[in-house]
This record gives sequence, structure tokens and C-alpha cells, in this order.
Amino acid sequence: MYVAVRITNFAGGCWPTPHQELLLKATLLPTEDAVTAWRGWCANDALERLDAGSYRLLPLTYRNLQRLGCDDPAMMRLKGVSRRTWCENHVLFQRMAPLLARFHDAGIPTLLLKGAALTLLHYRDFALRPMDDLDILVPEDCALDAVSLLEADGWSRTTLQAVKLEEFFLRYRQSAEFTRPPKDRFDLHWHVLLQACHRNADQPFWDASIPVEFEGHHTRCLCATDQLLHCCVHGVAWNAIPPLRWVADAFWVLESSPVDWQRLVEIAAACHVVLPLRDALRYLGNSMQAPVPEAVVKKLETMPVSPAEVLEYKYYLKQLESPGVSETARVVYAQFRRTVQEKSFFEQAAAIPVFLQHYWNLGRRRQTISRTFNYGMRRLRFVWPARTS
Repeated sequence: MYVAVRITNFAGGCWPTPHQELLLKATLLPTEDAVTAWRGWCANDALERLDAGSYRLLPLTYRNLQRLGCDDPAMMRLKGVSRRTWCENHVLFQRMAPLLARFHDAGIPTLLLKGAALTLLHYRDFALRPMDDLDILVPEDCALDAVSLLEADGWSRTTLQAVKLEEFFLRYRQSAEFTRPPKDRFDLHWHVLLQACHRNADQPFWDASIPVEFEGHHTRCLCATDQLLHCCVHGVAWNAIPPLRWVADAFWVLESSPVDWQRLVEIAAACHVVLPLRDALRYLGNSMQAPVPEAVVKKLETMPVSPAEVLEYKYYLKQLESPGVSETARVVYAQFRRTVQEKSFFEQAAAIPVFLQHYWNLGRRRQTISRTFNYGMRRLRFVWPARTS
């Protein structure tokens, strides 16, 4: 029997709040401390004021509390959420399996990311990890072929719809969302990380990937070390849905599989994601008692990072109270340089209008020129002092 749980609070954030941290501890800690944390979390009618990020944890919370013999009356409600997750995940896998078959028949290699990969290799239980869609990585050289195949099958892109998905798009973004009536939805990735969209950036991920079977179809997943990196880097960013799930995902990767810590540090440096990985591992070790070697965190703390990386990291964490013109421009410029880093100086200059067209999601270059002019005039009015008589 499914017992409803209402979601009433959609406040976003970056790091778990103290109250959300209680739920994380109830979900992840292997000792009676989890039951104590659960009772503390429930003390203020938390199930009646549930945010979407916390809801996503409830199936795993149920499994942990059940293992510890918790007899709280709310366990029936958690059991209902767990059963619903089991059903919905099976339906999602079965509904999306033909898509993997289409890619395979077209000779396009695939690699599962996020929820599907975690469910198959780390949680190993369809009832533990809610997911709304599937995330599929294809090689960058196959991305445009994959898009053509999707469009022929009735899929439509919802990410930056106004601009064409061409070569520049593959450097500007790491993925795009596609939908198909009545309710199919998935994310096509051609890069694992937004911070590393240059050519051959993903070859180390493909080389170390692991073969798996998805509903009878052969595909691949990231190795445990790369999966941990992806959980941490993707999770440590401001999100409209409170970002709690990455903590559970990373924790379970650490608990279920050995990690090559040297490889983790090396790839973080190569992909310019030292800062989010550092903070994520520090949080996992300090707050969740995860088996993170202190030496690894210290190594990340001493690694050099550029001022642009620091500013961009703070910007996407929303740690800058009110980013001004200068800070915003520097973040946008860092993104531009990352997008065009393989081009010559003259090619970079010519790419500025194209970049702004993507940045503002504009369909025509004429709109880009007009938007740039209007933006500049607004900023000039803000900067110039008012004329006095």
C-alpha cells in the first residue's frame, strides 16, 4: 500500500542545511546514530514540510532505518515511497531501453551516467534511487549523428532551443535535454563535465569505463573513481532542488567500490574541477564519516587553481552576494575562453557573436547585435554619473 508524502517546500540551495543534514545522517550512517538523527529530523513535523531534495532520499532512508530495526510509525510512509520508486524506475528503464537499441544499431557507443549507472553498479536495487530521466553519454564525434537520429524519431531539444546544435554547441555545453510526447525525457551528453568540453577531454573516462547490461542491451558506465568524481562535481553547485542526493550517491560509491585516489586527483586537475571535488570530499569525510583519506583532501587543498576557476566556482555556488558587472563579465569571459580554447586568435574573435548567441539563447545574429548594444547601454547608464545642472 502506498502512503502519500507531500512535497511542500522547493527552496533551492547549494549545501545541505543543518536540518537536511539530519536526514542525510539518518539515511547513511551505519550505527544507531542514524536512528537518533531520524528522530531529530522528525521532531518538527518534517514529513509534513518536505522539500523535493529530501524526498529523493526517503527510499534510502527507509532501507537504512529498516536495517537498524527502527519501529517508527512513519516507516510505513517511507516504505510506500520505496515501492513507488521501484515501480517508476522499472517503467523508466523499460521505456528507455529502445533508445539504447537505436544508438547501438546506428553504431553509436553509449555510456550511462548518473541515476541509471548508480542503480546498476552501486545501489544495485531499483527501490533506492529515484530518477526522472535517463542520462546517456555518446562520443563527441558521434553527437551530431545521435541528434539527427533523435530528431528523426520525434525527439525535440529543450536546451537552448533557439540556437542550432552544431560544432560550437558541443564546446559550449556538455549536454542537452530532449523530450518526446507524451512524457519521454532524457539528457544526451557528449562530455562528462561542463568544465572539460575540449576535444578528447572524455577519452580517459571512456578508456576506464565498465561494460554493463541495461534491459538486455550492452552499454557502459563510468568506473567507480570517475563516478565519484562526477557525483561530487555535478552535485556541488547551486540547484533549485536542494542538493542532497549527490551526498548519498558519492557515499554509496565509496562504500560499494574501491577508488583509485591518485587517478581521482589527477583527473580533477586535468578537468579543472579541483575546487568542487575538494569541498565535496571534505564534506563527506567530516559530516558523513565517509572513508575519505585525509591526505587526499590535503593534496587537493594545496593544488594550484587559477583566479578564474575560483571566481567561477563561487559564482555558480551563488556565494557572491550580488555579482557586479566586473565579476559577471569575468565569469562569462572564462566560459568563453574555455569554449574557444582550441581556436586561433582570429577564430576566437570571430566566435564572440556566436558565443553571445548561445549565452543569450538567440536564434539570429541580428538579435545578438541588438541585445549586446542594449545591454551595453544599460550598463553605461548604471556606471555614468547623472548629469547635474
